[in-house]
Amino acid sequence: MRFGLSENIIEEIILILSKYQKIESVIIFGSRAKGNYSNGSDIDLAVKGNSLSFDEFIQIQTEFDQLELLYKIDFIDYTKINEPALKEHIDSVGKFFYKSDKSIHLSI
Repeated sequence: MRFGLSENIIEEIILILSKYQKIESVIIFGSRAKGNYSNGSDIDLAVKGNSLSFDEFIQIQTEFDQLELLYKIDFIDYTKINEPALKEHIDSVGKFFYKSDKSIHLSI
């Protein structure tokens, strides 16, 4: 289990992400990236790539919500982060979760 998530959950999330061509990569950050998560910790994901439209962002969030996971997925657009501390946190502890070129889908 990587990031405290089953392979099935990871595959379901990646299946959703792979539908959107504007997404170049997705970084997992927070407690799941640092390894100090608990069973109920949310899944923090930051998307990088060509800016998603508001409608696309909402569609992705809706698809995540339909997964009916035990975890909440917090999905943010890295390009729209205005808080320097959050960007620094993502840059320092974040790990690749998905890359659209298929060369990396998970940090191992």
